[in-house]
Amino acid sequence: MKLNEGEYLVHSIVAYDEIPPDHHYIGIIITGSHSMVRNIEPKNSKICNWLLGVQKSGTPILGICYGHQLLSVLANGFVEYNATGTIIGSANTY
Repeated sequence: MKLNEGEYLVHSIVAYDEIPPDHHYIGIIITGSHSMVRNIEPKNSKICNWLLGVQKSGTPILGICYGHQLLSVLANGFVEYNATGTIIGSANTY
């Protein structure tokens, strides 16, 4: 099934065990969350395996905040807590 121009699908990944319906997506956005990827084990979940397959097919994926952390972990990156505490919004560190 293909989404029409201008249509989009919102899919919650709270449980990590449900994948979105089979559409021909032109892009995926993984947004923020109150969670941190380090607090969960996403690597062997259905949704993460699906994301890896979609990425390999060439579909663009944009990760924002939590989504960026998730993509980092899926690429064998490392996510850690900020040693100086939580930063919300912009911060100058110079």
